[in-house]
Amino acid sequence: MAFTTGEPRESATQFLKDAPSVPGLPSEVLRRGSRRLGWLAIIYGGVHAVYLLLPTSPEYSAGALPFEITSLAFIAVSLGMFGLTRVTTIAPARIITLGLAFEVIGAIGIEIYILWWNAGWWEGATTIWGLGISWTCVWIVIFPLVAPSTPRRAVLAALAAASIRPLFLALAVARGAPAPDAFMAVFWIIPNYICVGMALAAAYAVYGMGQAVAKARQLGSYRLMERLGEGGMGEVWRGEHRMLARPAAVKLIRPDAFGRTGENRDQLLRRFEREAQATARLSSSHTVRLYD
Repeated sequence: MAFTTGEPRESATQFLKDAPSVPGLPSEVLRRGSRRLGWLAIIYGGVHAVYLLLPTSPEYSAGALPFEITSLAFIAVSLGMFGLTRVTTIAPARIITLGLAFEVIGAIGIEIYILWWNAGWWEGATTIWGLGISWTCVWIVIFPLVAPSTPRRAVLAALAAASIRPLFLALAVARGAPAPDAFMAVFWIIPNYICVGMALAAAYAVYGMGQAVAKARQLGSYRLMERLGEGGMGEVWRGEHRMLARPAAVKLIRPDAFGRTGENRDQLLRRFEREAQATARLSSSHTVRLYD
C-alpha cells in the first residue's frame, strides 16, 4: 500500500505533543470511550435527579447533610463530567483519567444514601438496617467497559470504589452504631470486591481489543493514530513514527476506491505515486514536506 506523509500545522503538533496517552490504546479508542463516559455521567446524574424528585420519608432529612443538597451536588458533578467529555481541546486520555476519579466519586454518591437509610447512627443508632448488595457493584463492573484504561489503573479505581461501603460502615460504628456480625459484614462488603475481579477481567478484555486495533494500524515505520479526513479516493490519518519523535500525516488509498473510479489497481497506484512525486518537488513553506 502506497502512502505519503507530511507535517501537520505547528499549533496542532504542539498540542498533540503535550497531550498524554494511555499506553497501548489508540487515541480514537480513547475518544470514543470519553464520549461514552459522558453519557454514563448523564445517566448517573439522572438517577440522582429521580431520587431527588421522589417523595422522601422523615428519616431522609435527619442525616448528616440535607438530602437535597447532596443530591444536587452529585447531579452537578455528573453534568461537569459530561461537559468535560465535550470539550474538544482536552485530550481524551486526560478525560479518561478524570473518569477514573469520577468512578470513585460515583461510588460515594451511591453509598452515601446509607447516611439516610441509617440516619439515626449520627445520633447513636441502635441498629443498622436497609443494606444489601449495593448498586456500586453494577457501577464497578460497567465502568471499565465504558471508559477504557490500562488494567492497573482500572483495578485501582475499582478497589477505591469498592472500599467506600466498608469505610462508611466503619464510620457508622465509630459514631455509635452497633458493629454487624461476621455474616452480615461479609454479605454487605464482599460482593463489591467480587465485582472488582469482574471489572479487572473486563478491563483486560477492553484493553486487549484496543491493542489489537493499534496493531492493525501499523504501517511500516508509522502508527496510525486517528483519521483526520477523506477525499475522493483516499483518507488522511494522523500518524506517529515508531522510532522518531516526528508527527506526520499519512495518506492512504481507500479499498473501495479501486472499484469506484473505473481505474484498475496498477493505474490507480501509478497515479498515487505521481501525486507523491509532484508533492516531493514542492519547496514552498505553505506545502507539506514529504518523508516517505
